[in-house]
Amino acid sequence: MAGRLAHAGTQYAALMMMEDDDVEDEDAEAPQEADDDDDDDDSGSEYDDAEDAEVKAMAAEAAAAAAKAAALAAAAAAKRAAVNRNKATPPPPTETETGASDDEPVLPTVPDVWWGSEEFDGAQVLGLKATVATFSKKGEHKLHANEDRYAAFTDLGAELAAKLNGSSYDGAPAGSTPPSHCFFGVYDGHGGSSAAQHLASRLHLLLAADPALWRESPRQAMINAFALAESELRQTYERDREDHSGSCACVGLLRGRRLTVAHTGDCRMVLLRGETCHEPVVQMTRDHRATEPSEQKRILRSGGKISDGRVWGALMPSRTLGDFPWKDKGPGLSAEPEICEYEITPDDKYLVLGSDGLFDVHTNKSIGKVVCKMTSSAQKVNNELQKELRKKPTGDDCTMIVVALQCV
Repeated sequence: MAGRLAHAGTQYAALMMMEDDDVEDEDAEAPQEADDDDDDDDSGSEYDDAEDAEVKAMAAEAAAAAAKAAALAAAAAAKRAAVNRNKATPPPPTETETGASDDEPVLPTVPDVWWGSEEFDGAQVLGLKATVATFSKKGEHKLHANEDRYAAFTDLGAELAAKLNGSSYDGAPAGSTPPSHCFFGVYDGHGGSSAAQHLASRLHLLLAADPALWRESPRQAMINAFALAESELRQTYERDREDHSGSCACVGLLRGRRLTVAHTGDCRMVLLRGETCHEPVVQMTRDHRATEPSEQKRILRSGGKISDGRVWGALMPSRTLGDFPWKDKGPGLSAEPEICEYEITPDDKYLVLGSDGLFDVHTNKSIGKVVCKMTSSAQKVNNELQKELRKKPTGDDCTMIVVALQCV
């Protein structure tokens, strides 16, 4: 539009200049007419002067309009050039532009190409710093070695790339970058440690067994990983019928600030906030035991049996991975995980995962009493909880993971 104004203004100015030249030619002939008739009235000359002044004013006005239009056109061109430059190489946002301060997280940049599910869930691209501390020890019993295992990766992407030779990125859109991933899991073994050991080595890798599913749905990828792990344990059992081992499992996956929790059995995860928060302690899992009313109902409806508070008279946990001698007796003992999803907020400080060796002797409330007042590292929180365990030791194997959370 500015270009059209400049062009029109220029044409109008040129027309006025042509009219001005015609007036000058008429003025040049005027003295001759005066010489021929010296008796003419001076009123004609005054009229010419007025007309000349009016024409010049109009020409000046047109020239000003043309100059203004040209300036507008130049400004528009400069703005377009600036926009194009910014598209090509966007400068880093300043504090004034973002409105950010040291106390406020900077919103993430929207990527040109989405990697997966983060396109539809903004929590998955938000920044989160997670640090982990672990602890595991044999119980006071002398029956066997510690059968618990655990796994913790603050950079799951690097672990998948190293162990799967990059296949976890197969089919990813060109130019896309995966969001951050953290993984942590507690595996409470029984009847031997081989099932728990297998899960600690494999379950997190099985998340990416189907790369497309892994990108598009962390929830479904988690369900798939549990099913594949159960299948692998079944194959092991078919090769060695002497291996009666099984394991409970409680795992958490962080994709950005989106937490996906999956569990089978009576391992537990609790979320801890500051003491002044409305709910300082939140249990993220539900203990799967044969004595739990909803699990009792599920087992009996499926045709399973409960004796002395145990599935088939053998197992207190009602959902496990492995344990095929008892699963082969009939239905009831399930490997299907229960899934919980949650978006981490700045109020959330810690996650504590533990086997029943921890939670059978320490309630959520007693753990919260120690942890919710703390603002320390994951390792210091872990150390404080170990002190509490020494005050009230457990006869069972005990495994614990503390995850410190910080929104960034």
